[in-house]
Amino acid sequence: MQIGDTLSPLGGASAGSARQTGKDTLGKEDFLRLLTTQLSNQDPLNPMDNTAFVSQMAEFSGLEQLMNMGEAMGQLAVAQAIGNGTDMVSFIGKEVSYLGDTVQYTPPGDQPVGVELEGPASVVTVSVYDDTGKLVKTIESKGAFAKGSNEIVWDGTDAQGLPVPEGEYSFKVSAQDADGGAVGASTRLKGVVEGVTYASGFPELIIGGKRVPVGQVMEVLDASSGARSGGEGSEPGSSAPMVSAEVVRGYRDAR
Repeated sequence: MQIGDTLSPLGGASAGSARQTGKDTLGKEDFLRLLTTQLSNQDPLNPMDNTAFVSQMAEFSGLEQLMNMGEAMGQLAVAQAIGNGTDMVSFIGKEVSYLGDTVQYTPPGDQPVGVELEGPASVVTVSVYDDTGKLVKTIESKGAFAKGSNEIVWDGTDAQGLPVPEGEYSFKVSAQDADGGAVGASTRLKGVVEGVTYASGFPELIIGGKRVPVGQVMEVLDASSGARSGGEGSEPGSSAPMVSAEVVRGYRDAR
């Protein structure tokens, strides 16, 4: 008899075919199983020191408490996300102002483009691009533009004054002060909320057939009552999102 013949029944599979458990992390049940296996296989002539045993039990207790706390926090986050997500339904049917630069334009008619300025400006330039990135028209407006919310209107025509076809158009804005210095500027759009979707794992508003993260909503205007609400009170020039990007990330992480 060879030694290999004796060890083979005890070892089961050979060294070249190690068993895979399908788990790459250890839970509290695995930790307890390892501890009891260690106790049952200890040397009776040299048993585990009491201090070491108590230390391992304390580690196990701490691990169990941390895991239970993590599970509880996860359930709380999901519950909060569901509650906040349900609140998003109240946006449906209301007109909102949101951070964005792309619209689905349907001619004919004017397309207002909101411009948020970081300071006073004397010249505001809005460039219109089609869905291929081609420049369609440049609108240069001169005047006294105040810090905060302003509005430029695109008449739906190209540089030659011809009506543009229906499609997706985007806007880029720049501004200068009276001395020719650059003024920070960003675009804001308006639209009526048609629905709410959770397809991305967090709530998004459907406006004009496009998805808009709730963190980009700057102002809500109830068309039926004319009441406005913003992120920092009811001032029209308020520029704080009603729902912050951190909250949106929280929705995403909780899903």
